[in-house]
Amino acid sequence: MGGKLLVAPANLDLPNLRILDSGTAQANWLLDLAAVVPDTARLVGTDIATGQFPPEAQRPSNMTLQTQSIFEPWDKSMVGSFDIVHQRFVLAACRSDEQAQRAVASLVTLAKPGGWIELHEGNMLSIQEGEAHRAMMRFRDIAVAAWASIGQLPDPGVRLAGWLRGAGATQVHALVQTVSLGAAASNALEAEWSTELCLNMLRTMKRMTAVRRTGKADFPDEREFDRLEEELRDELQRVGNQWCYYLALKPPEAQRQSLVIMDKMGSTEHSSLEQALELMSRVPLIGIHPLLPADVPKRQLVFNVFRIADLPADGHNDWMHMIRAYYDFQVDERFESQRDLAGHVDLKRLVEGRAGAVFWSVYVECPKEEDDFSDALHLYSLRDTVQQIDLLYRIVDLYPDKLEIVHKSQDIMRIFKSGKCASLVGAEGLHQIGNSSSALRIFHRLGVRYVTLAHGKNNLYVDSATSKAPVHHGLSSHGRDMVREMNRIGIHKHNDMPFSLTQVSFRTSSYALVPHARNVPDHVLDLLKENGGIIMISFIPWLTNKEPEKSTVDDVVDHIVYVGDRIGYHHLGLGSDFDGMPTHVQGLEDVSKYPNVVARMLERGISPEDVEKVIGLNLIRVLRDVEEFAASHRRSISVLEDRVPQLWDDGIRTHVKRLYPNAEHDKPHGNMG
Repeated sequence: MGGKLLVAPANLDLPNLRILDSGTAQANWLLDLAAVVPDTARLVGTDIATGQFPPEAQRPSNMTLQTQSIFEPWDKSMVGSFDIVHQRFVLAACRSDEQAQRAVASLVTLAKPGGWIELHEGNMLSIQEGEAHRAMMRFRDIAVAAWASIGQLPDPGVRLAGWLRGAGATQVHALVQTVSLGAAASNALEAEWSTELCLNMLRTMKRMTAVRRTGKADFPDEREFDRLEEELRDELQRVGNQWCYYLALKPPEAQRQSLVIMDKMGSTEHSSLEQALELMSRVPLIGIHPLLPADVPKRQLVFNVFRIADLPADGHNDWMHMIRAYYDFQVDERFESQRDLAGHVDLKRLVEGRAGAVFWSVYVECPKEEDDFSDALHLYSLRDTVQQIDLLYRIVDLYPDKLEIVHKSQDIMRIFKSGKCASLVGAEGLHQIGNSSSALRIFHRLGVRYVTLAHGKNNLYVDSATSKAPVHHGLSSHGRDMVREMNRIGIHKHNDMPFSLTQVSFRTSSYALVPHARNVPDHVLDLLKENGGIIMISFIPWLTNKEPEKSTVDDVVDHIVYVGDRIGYHHLGLGSDFDGMPTHVQGLEDVSKYPNVVARMLERGISPEDVEKVIGLNLIRVLRDVEEFAASHRRSISVLEDRVPQLWDDGIRTHVKRLYPNAEHDKPHGNMG
C-alpha cells in the first residue's frame, strides 16, 4: 500500500529516521512503510514472541525485529529515540485501565520530543443493534463476557485518547473509523473476510472452556455455540453489521511558555498570588456552583461524569437557585453589574475572582413524596428545571460582555480568551427530567452537560445515598437505559462508575482526611483513576475539616495534595459549592477569592502544569472525551424512546392503514405499564 497505513502526517524524509512498531506480529505495517522511507531509515518491530516474524530473507536490511512485552521496561537506549511510535490492536490484552495507562505511558517515553505517537484499538461495544442484528448482539455479549473472564478489555479504543492524555500527552487527536462487516462491506472479498473474522472469534470463545466454567447461566454450551455460529453467518450474509476502531495521535508538542517567576529585571520574585493571577490569565478556572439558599440541607455525595479543561474553572455553582429562592426569580435593577448581591456570587465578584468558566447548577428539589415515581408527580420538577435554565439564559443576556453559554468543549477556551466567563449547565438529579428521555435530550440541546443521577431521594432510575431505604439497590433497569442514553448524547453523569462507558467524577473531598459520609474513601479514588475521571474538591467546611468552623483554604489544598499524591493531579478539579452552603472556609469567602486557592497550591509546591490541570484542563479533557464518545456511538447505540400512551384508537389506525396500504405502518403498542 506504499505507506498508506501510516496516518500521522510525519516527515518520512528526515535523515536517520527511526520508526517503532510495537506488537508488530508479521511486520506488515513496517513492510508497507519500507517501500517509501529512505534506506537510511531504521525500522524496529517488537512483539512478545518471534513466531509470526517474517523470515530474515524477507526483511529489508534496515529492519530489526526483537521480542518485547508492552508490560516490561523498554531498553534505555530506545527511550526518546523514535520519530514515529506505532501500535495497533494490542491494548485489549491489558487487564485494567491502570495497566493500559502504564503501557501507553511507556510508549510515550520512546518518542523524540518532536516525534509522533500513533495508536489503533477497536471497540466490540460499537456494533449496530436492533431486531435485525440479534445474532451479532449475542456474539457481542458473549465476547464481552469472555474477555472479562480473563481480565481483558472489550473497548480499548474509546479509552485511547484518555490514556495518552493521562501519560502527559497534549494536543491528542482521536479519530474513529468504521469497519463494515458481511453484507455491509464494500465488496465481496471484504464481506467474506470480515464474516470469517467474526466466526473465527466465536470459535475461539467456544474453545475457552475456562470461561464456560464461570457458571454464568447466559453463557452458551457447545450446541448453542454451534447454533449461534450458523445464525451469525446467515445474519452477516443477509444484513451485515459494523464496528468501530479508534485512532489516537499525539503530534509534536509546541513549546510551552513557562510560568514567569522572576520579574523582567530578574531581581524580585513575584508573590504566589501574583503567580496565581498570571497563571489564571492563561488557563481558565472552572468550577461548579450550587446556588442554594442558606436553609437548604446538606446534599449527598454525587458522582459526576463530566469533563472540562483549560480555564480557571469552578465545577459547581448554585447561583440560579439562590436567585429563585431569595430574589423570587426576579431579575431587575438589583442585578446591575456593580451591585452587591446576597450570597457568595454576583457579577462583580465573579470578575474579581477571575472565574474562566462555571458549571451553573439548575437544581430543583425532589418531590416530597418518598418513592412515588409517577409522571404526574414529576411534572413540577420538569417545569421548575425549565424555569431555572431560562433564568440562566436571562442572566447571560443581562451580561453579554461577561458571560456566554457553552455548547461544546471547544467553546470554553474561545470564550475564556475573549474575556468572558464560559457558562455551562448542570442538573442535580434525574427527578428533574420528569421521567422523560425526550426532556433529557432537550436539556442537552440547551447546554446541560452534567446530570446527577440522584439527589436527596430515590427516583425512577437509581437509589439515593441519603434516602430512607433503597428501592432498586443501585440502578434500576430504567436507570441502565438512561445511563446508556446519557453516554450516547454526551451528558456526564454523577454516580455510575461501574456501569458508565464514559468517565466518572465526584464533587466532594477525601474521606481519609475528613471521615464524612459524603467524602470519597481511598479505594473509590483508586477506581476513579482506573476510570480516568476526576474528583472536584469541595469548599464546603464540614467536608474540609473535622472542625468545620476552623476550616481554611489550606485545608482545601490539603485535600488536593492528598488526592494528587495518591492518584495523580490528572484526576483533580475544583467544585466550590458557592451559594450552596450556609457558611464558608476562611480565605474562600466567595467567588472573588479563587486566586487564593491557586496561590496556595503553588506555595505548596504543586507544579504550574499540575495547577493548570486542577483549575480547568482536566475538566475540559473530560468534556471533550465524553463528546468524542458520543460522536462515535450516536448511531451504534439505540435512541431511548419515551413510551407514550396510544393517542388514536384502533378504529382510526385501521382506517389509516386502508388509506395508505403500501406505507409503513404502526407496531403493536403493547402494555404501557
